[in-house]
Amino acid sequence: MEKKVKMCECCRLPEKYADIRLPKKLPPPRQAMEISKLPILGFLEQTVADALIRGLSALGNFKPKYPFMRPSRAAALYLALYLKGSLPFSFTYFHTLSILIFTRSNL
Repeated sequence: MEKKVKMCECCRLPEKYADIRLPKKLPPPRQAMEISKLPILGFLEQTVADALIRGLSALGNFKPKYPFMRPSRAAALYLALYLKGSLPFSFTYFHTLSILIFTRSNL
């Protein structure tokens, strides 16, 4: 309630507040931090989280069912292949293999 009263007073008499000096203190500048110096949770959040979220979304959409395999094991295999193929530092063999698997599964 007090803030509303002060805001109305400022709107009615803006010349009263025109000469007020703002503080000179600024927040410290942001410094880029190396990923290797982050704690393990921060490192995983910065490097793997986006690929893992996309992989889990694809897993939920596709719901793989491999013969002679428990659903939990099939889901883990699907997610592992998805991550191997989607991460930029994975081998090209896994990348092409996962592209083939996922294009067949989306047909």
